[in-house]
Order: sequence, then C-alpha cells, then structure tokens
Amino acid sequence: MGRIMQYDYGEPHDIAGARIAREILMTLPQADRYTADEERLMIEAIACHRRKGENPAGRLSELLIQCDKEARLCFQCPVRSQCKWPEEKRNEEIRY
Repeated sequence: MGRIMQYDYGEPHDIAGARIAREILMTLPQADRYTADEERLMIEAIACHRRKGENPAGRLSELLIQCDKEARLCFQCPVRSQCKWPEEKRNEEIRY
C-alpha cells in the first residue's frame, strides 16, 4: 500500500504502509474492528517488514517480506532497465 507514496513522494513504503494501515483500521465500523493487540501486530508487521533482526511481529512480518517481493511485476515495470535488483530476484511471471 505504501509503494505509491515511496514512488511519488520518497516516503519509505514500510513507513507509509504502516501509516495507511493504521488509518484504514481506525475507520472500520466498531462491529468490524480488530482488537487493539491485533491492530498493533498488523501495523508493526508492516512497519518492520524491511528491518532484519528487528522484527517484533515475527512470522507475520516474514510473510509480508515474501509477499512484498513476489508482488512486484518486474516483467511489466516501465523502469526495468534502471532496476538494481539482480536478474535472479526479479519476478518474471505471475505466480498463483
């Protein structure tokens, strides 16, 4: 969710994503809200998913790291020629 903020405004996507997630979670109707602990875990997982060794959200953050990497559609990227990712890490197909 924070990628567009990173691309357009330079805000790191993990920080922007955590901020956006907090805003979304706070706007849910009371009947649909998560517990305070669940909300904290989700926001921490997003905020910390890029920090190696500093990961209070544990497995959830690890899953977000994997999703973050696999969600990139490298084969469609308009700035692919400028990418710093090594070829072996680029996503060259949609995986289901």
